[in-house]
Amino acid sequence: MNIVSVWGGGFGLPESVALGAVALIGYLFGRRTRSETPADASDEVVRASEIARQLEAVAVALRNDLAIHRSEVERFKRVVRNAGQTPDDGAWIALRDEADRVLEPTLRLVSRVASAYDQIRRQSSALARFSGGRTDSLTGLGNSRALSEMLRIELAGHSATGGQLSIAILGVHQEKGATPENRSEQQARLLQMTELLRSQLRDADVMARYGIDELVVVMPHTKLYGACIFGRRVRKLLGDAGMTISCGLAQSAPGDTAAAFLGRADSALYSARAKGQGAQFLHTGQAIREDAPQTASASIESPEIAESALQTPAQEAEVAALSDYS
Repeated sequence: MNIVSVWGGGFGLPESVALGAVALIGYLFGRRTRSETPADASDEVVRASEIARQLEAVAVALRNDLAIHRSEVERFKRVVRNAGQTPDDGAWIALRDEADRVLEPTLRLVSRVASAYDQIRRQSSALARFSGGRTDSLTGLGNSRALSEMLRIELAGHSATGGQLSIAILGVHQEKGATPENRSEQQARLLQMTELLRSQLRDADVMARYGIDELVVVMPHTKLYGACIFGRRVRKLLGDAGMTISCGLAQSAPGDTAAAFLGRADSALYSARAKGQGAQFLHTGQAIREDAPQTASASIESPEIAESALQTPAQEAEVAALSDYS
């Protein structure tokens, strides 16, 4: 029996998660075999120990929850057998009551497994950022390398769970004829943009630097329409701070790669920049569409109003078919 079988079969985890865990363990041991020793080796050991502790805690909690649930299932099976052997009203009433009773711990286990998946995903992302060369020196965010690794982790996890993932690429729009900003002005504006965006992120969202004046926001458990609402909201926020922001959006698709996923959002951003005036475009997977022209309106604060803000009924149907706000 190999380690994947133990993690996948013993704990009931998806095989992709088990394989990811094996890969991450290999990564840690691989770092130990390198000849060079980083200056902050002691700090890395502390961080690695904490990540290992949290992963172990997730595994222990899952093992305990699954053991408890197994006993509940065995009890339910006994009641089912009894109902089959004694087909009277009392036995069927007992079966119904037992089904009601076992439903609650089953739903609780589903919730805990989902929570465990999120914790494993976060720790996987932390390990992906563990070594150097993955952090942007100006903003402290992950760089393009970290972004690609993070998207591979997210896409693998969402493929295993059937979930959805969306990304937004936001770039500062420079009007034609405007005086180009010098380097220090560009950096100050990017830092301001980073801080304002950070305040709008959910716990599961992750931001990374993508280009000279571009940031990417990765939104797990979010379909394209939810990403549209996010884009409208943050573009208004940044607009109030004096920045004109172009935005490109895309949603993950079955069999996606990080490069293909980013490429669709980048194509949407290219269209937004070509349009000018801080436009927002989205890639539906089949075509690139412009989002509603009134996105800068203060009224786009509620999902109900935002829901009617797509450009045409056909476009609204196309995007809504792909996603709901979550």
